[in-house]
This record gives sequence, structure tokens and C-alpha cells, in this order.
Amino acid sequence: EMALNLGGGRAFFWNRASNDKKVDEEPYQMRPATAADIPLLAELYKANTANSPVVRVRDEALWAYEMFATHRESPYARHVYVIETTGGECVAYTEFNHWGRAFHVRELGVRAGHPWRAVALFLTRVLRHKADELNPNRKEPIDQIGFELGEAHPVYEALGRQLEQPRAPYAWYIRLPDLPQFLRHIAPVLEQRLAASVLAGYTGTTRLNFYREQMTLVWQDGNLQEVGTFQPIRLESGDAMFPEQTFLQLLFGYRSVHELDHAFADCYLEEEARILLNILFPKRPSNVIPLG
Repeated sequence: EMALNLGGGRAFFWNRASNDKKVDEEPYQMRPATAADIPLLAELYKANTANSPVVRVRDEALWAYEMFATHRESPYARHVYVIETTGGECVAYTEFNHWGRAFHVRELGVRAGHPWRAVALFLTRVLRHKADELNPNRKEPIDQIGFELGEAHPVYEALGRQLEQPRAPYAWYIRLPDLPQFLRHIAPVLEQRLAASVLAGYTGTTRLNFYREQMTLVWQDGNLQEVGTFQPIRLESGDAMFPEQTFLQLLFGYRSVHELDHAFADCYLEEEARILLNILFPKRPSNVIPLG
């Protein structure tokens, strides 16, 4: 099922009013990341993906592969940079490349306690300088930055209306081999969401009907006691009906209950199930950074 955001972003144009302001002295400096930076990059990667419910696990071996094993001219290469204060303290990392008329920023993470806006504006000035160096030898000048950081990212708030042309995400194709086991795995998160809601301490059984198969979520005092099944008396038996694999769109935060109900005639929910599933599976966009 197409059930997870892929891509999305905003554009920054240097020729817009207030987007090309000069500063007397830069507060930061930028350098290529080295192998010694990988532990720090792993920390900053968490800042980059902090608001994403689904992220790609990235160990030190993968960092090294992406940064150094791929050919530097390959479109699959990752060009990672560290942003530091003038005193040498690392405050952020970024990854970008250029093609067409833009620099494409695909990763940006800022250390806690440092302002996203200051770092982002510094990056726009650095990339403007790089564009000025490259443009004399290009048929098509680089005149913008594409912040390709998903549908939602702290830098969008940090730069506000200086960004424009929101680019809608596509979608990843998601396959979940064992849905019941996955729900058991994430039960602690579901229970936390329930405890902080209007259904705190909920007891009851929610029957999910996917038409070809059925599932029950058994709750006791706000705890998920069992993920089971039931035998429908009629085709439409159950508290919530989701045709085919559409439940995955809800599960991964790709679509809300309301959106699925609107888009699919065979999606139907009893009111208590609607309230419960809205609590358990809120719409939250992910930004999964691909390998390569």
C-alpha cells in the first residue's frame, strides 16, 4: 500500500526580497564531514528526524558507506557537511547536492539549544556563494535552494514565508508482513497515546474488518491485552471497516480517519471506534531518508 510520505519540500529563491541579505560577520563556518564526525552525525540525525514517526536506522557502517564508498559524482553519493561556530563547536549537519537550477538540501539537523533560523540563514548564504562560483561555467544558473526535507520540518517554521512553492510528497510502497505482531510491538506507544486522551483507561474490544480478514483489539484499563480475530456474521460486521490495505495508511500516519472515510466508500466506522482510532493513529507525516 502507498502509505508513507516520500519527499516533499519548499523552495528558497535568492532573488526574493529579504532573501539575499548580507551580514558583516558569519556566525558559523562549514566544512566537509569526516569519518571522525560520524558519532556526532548520528546525534544530529536524530534532530533532523525527531518529528518523523518512521525513520531509517543508520549505523556507523551505513554512514561510512554513504559518505565514502559511493563515487562522488554518483547521484547516490551523500555530500555531508558539518556546520560549526567560529570557535569550532559543531552545531549542525547538512547534506546537499546540485542539479538543474537548484541546490537540493536533503538533510539538515541542528543541535538542541542552537537556533534553527540562524543556521538555516547561514546555509542559504553559503550556498549562494557556491552558486556564484559555479554559475559562470553553467548554461543554466543556480538561483534557488530546494529544502527537500519532507512535508514537515523545523526549518520550514524557522524560515517562514521566505520559503514558497510547497512541493507535495509522493509515497513509499509499504508492505507489512505481520500486522498483529507489529501492533503488539508498538502497544506501549498506543497505550501512551490513549492515557493522554479523552479515552484514558479505556476498556472494550474494537473489531476491525478488512473484508478479507478481521482483527480485534482488546483493551483493559487502557492496556492492549490482546490482538486477535473474529468471525463476521455479515460482510460489513465490525466497528471499523477498511477495504484492502487502506488501514496501513492510518497506521503509518499517512492519512487520517476522516480522509480515508472521505476517499473510500467502503471505509466506515462506528463513532466510538472513530474516536479511538483517531487517538491511536493521528496523522503525522514521516520523512524517511532513503539509502542512496
